[in-house]
Order: sequence, then C-alpha cells, then structure tokens
Amino acid sequence: MEETPPRLKAEITQEEKEAQAKADKIKLALEKLQEAKVKKLVIKVLMNDSSSKTLMVDERQTVRDILDHLFEKSHCNCSVEWCLYEINPDLQIERFFEDNENLVEVLSQWTRDSENKILFVEKPDKYAVFKNPQESFCGTSVIVPDLEGALYLKEDGKKSWKRRYFLLRASGIYYVPKGKTKTSQDLACFIQFDNVHVYYGTQYKNKYKAPTDYCFVLKHPQIQKESQYIKYLCCDDRWLMHLWVTGIRIAKYGKTMYDNYNIAVQKAGLASRWSNPSNVESKASSGTGKGIAGVETLVFVYMMCD
Repeated sequence: MEETPPRLKAEITQEEKEAQAKADKIKLALEKLQEAKVKKLVIKVLMNDSSSKTLMVDERQTVRDILDHLFEKSHCNCSVEWCLYEINPDLQIERFFEDNENLVEVLSQWTRDSENKILFVEKPDKYAVFKNPQESFCGTSVIVPDLEGALYLKEDGKKSWKRRYFLLRASGIYYVPKGKTKTSQDLACFIQFDNVHVYYGTQYKNKYKAPTDYCFVLKHPQIQKESQYIKYLCCDDRWLMHLWVTGIRIAKYGKTMYDNYNIAVQKAGLASRWSNPSNVESKASSGTGKGIAGVETLVFVYMMCD
C-alpha cells in the first residue's frame, strides 16, 4: 500500500491562503485606524523668497523634521541658521521655534482666526551662542549663564515702565524687591519658565511707550491676545536683549538646545559633502555668529561641565 507523501512546507492550502489574506486585511485596517488617530494640520510656510509652501504636518513630527522636509522641497543650503520662525502681528512678537518642539502641539493653541505666520528663514541668532569661539563646552551637564542686571518692566495694563534689578536662574527670572539685597532669601520670583516661551517684541517704543525698542516678552503659548499674564521687559540696547533671550532659552531647554545645534551641524555637513564631495569642511558649521540685524554678537561664557 502506497503512503501519501508528506505535504511540503511550501505548499499552502486554500484555507490557509484565505486566513492569511484575512489577517493582512485586519492588520491594514488597524494601521489605518491608528493613522487616523494621529492629529494632522495643513500649514502655510512663508519662504525666504516671498513665496509660500503648503505642508501637511502631524503630531509625530518635530520642527527639525519639518526643516528637513523644507530643505528637500526648496533645495536651499542646509545651514544651521535656517529656522521656523513665529510671528504674532496682534501682539507684535516673534520667536524661534526650537528644533525639538512639536509644531502641531504649538499651533493647536493658536486661535482659528489667528493672523500668526510661520516663516522659513535664516536667523544667525538661533545658534550664535554655540558658534562664538568664546563659548566653552565640556561634558554633558549645562550651567545656566550668570546673567543679571537692571531692566525696565511694563506695569500691568499701563504704558508705563519701572526699572528693576533682575537675575536669571535655572527655574526662572527673579528680581530684587525695593529695599532688599541680591541674596537668595531676599529675591522674589518674577516668572518661571515651565509653561512660557520667550519672544522678541517689535516696535514697542511706539506701541507701549517703552524706553527703547529692545524688548522681550514672556508668555504662555496659549495666550494670543492682550493679557495681564504677559510679561514685558525692556533692555537698554540690542546686545543686552540678545543676552537675555539667549540666556532664557538655555535656562529653559538646557542641553536639548545644544543637542539641537549638534544635529543641525551634522546634517549641514552631510548636505554640504553630498552636494560638493571635495568640500571637507562644512560652511554651515563654521564662521562667526552675527546678532540681530547683522550686529556681531559677543555673548556670555556658557559652560557645559561634568
């Protein structure tokens, strides 16, 4: 009596084929369902040449991911100075989107009728603190810059400003109350950085009768209109304003900001070598930093030490 040869592993019955097809359909349906749960936004980005690009972004993407996408679409150089830049015309404020930020999360806090704009531009101030040869780095921990001095504070609901002595700390900005000293026990907390961003104020001398036009603002990203919870500070000059804004960014983001810079340098170097293999040194990772409006920036010594 002849024995039936065992079925080869390569042979699949019709029932098994149907079961596999059904499993694949279920898997695909689950993937589509998961994808549908991802929050997405269509955004308009104003380019450096006055044109604009419309992009679909989702909550899984960081600002760095979107920058990389814009580099591909625009075919521009990948300099570390490129950034996404927020402009709020109602409050006359603007700021860098940090590369690690989740753009969808930030934009979800804008109002539906918002006139805010997103620019794709080169801003030397973005990482000037790391490109300046006077900065020093060693190790992986970050020390907040030792920054203090007199600034003008806008009084709530008024177009008047008072001069106070402020100090930058890792957790926020503190001030010296009248009649007190700069010792820790006498300092009063002005604002903490947990839920606020720092912005440049524009033309505040005209808008709020500020002593100078060198102002910066601290506010929660959800606040999009005039509010008593917005803090306005004014500096004597452009250089001092840049020191405070950069110092606050370092205090708020710490090593993450330095990591963002290193990633930008690496990607700029790769892009440069890809476009010009003979160019060993990436232009994007060299050169001196320029401050706002082309003014050379000399910033504080920023230490990263073990």
